[in-house]
Amino acid sequence: MTRKNKARICIYLPLLVLLLCISPRLIAVYGPFTPPDFEKRQQALDDISKLSPELQALYQESPSFSPLPVPEKGDWLEGGAAGRADRYGQTVPQFVNSWSRHAVTADRRIIYIQLWDKELAKHTSLIDHIQTFTEAFFQLPVVVLYPEKKSTLDITSRTTEGHRQLLTGDIMNALMQTLPQDAYCAIALTRTDLYPKDSWAFVFGEARPADRVGVFSLARYGQMRSDPKYKNSPLKPLFLQRTMKVISHEAGHLFSLNHCIYYHCDMNGSGGLEEADKAPLHLCPVCLRKLHLAIGFDPIKRYEDLLAFYKSCGLKDEADWVTERLSHLRSQ
Repeated sequence: MTRKNKARICIYLPLLVLLLCISPRLIAVYGPFTPPDFEKRQQALDDISKLSPELQALYQESPSFSPLPVPEKGDWLEGGAAGRADRYGQTVPQFVNSWSRHAVTADRRIIYIQLWDKELAKHTSLIDHIQTFTEAFFQLPVVVLYPEKKSTLDITSRTTEGHRQLLTGDIMNALMQTLPQDAYCAIALTRTDLYPKDSWAFVFGEARPADRVGVFSLARYGQMRSDPKYKNSPLKPLFLQRTMKVISHEAGHLFSLNHCIYYHCDMNGSGGLEEADKAPLHLCPVCLRKLHLAIGFDPIKRYEDLLAFYKSCGLKDEADWVTERLSHLRSQ
């Protein structure tokens, strides 16, 4: 071997070793996404063998929980940089060690929902549903604040395709100014469309776990009532379902739950309304364990409260799912 060839090897061999080390990571981020298999889902859940039999039954893999489907082109995990960043997932141990986690305490445990629009405040049945559902889902008290209580901080806005949009960061900054001392978190609710930065077309909602504030919009969820001519006509089930998904999802982020890649789950991200509609309204075993670690609720009571809510507003698929889960857990 010539001296020249030896020099080339000395130069290129370290580069080749580096490439072999990082190529699996590059493929994982930039190649086609493969949903985690059973073994990886169990690793994400972490060891549950030392938990009580009731909790072990709660987190066990079962037909009630569907694995995450392979994403299609344009879906969340096959989209831009945000979806690629989510591909690593968040295991239960990573959640436990998350820097953004805040403790739920006796003095700081209320979820505040700040109504941002005066017009929205007139829809009392919708507000009642949101409050009841959020209390059932998180098993924490929920207080609704009306527009008169919001900050007077100026909110940046823009007009896109004839629609007014509000900048999410400004709204969350305003929430921080008025965050009550007993609040675990505060979430703004608006019917105005949202955007997180100039380069984005829109966002359904956004949360800042470290600051305990978030915001979500109902602007893209279609017709609210079965008959829009009558203010007291029943709420459309699809509109109600979408609303419950976004508030549980964004509030889930405020408890430091990242987007879920392990199952078809309420904490999945979405690339648009069609993908969001396909996601279920329940948490998978991995995310449910995270939420239980954060709050410490009674799982049976939580499911019972959710079942009562779903039955009261005609969400049959959700009621059937919870009924099956309760039957399974009570038989253990």
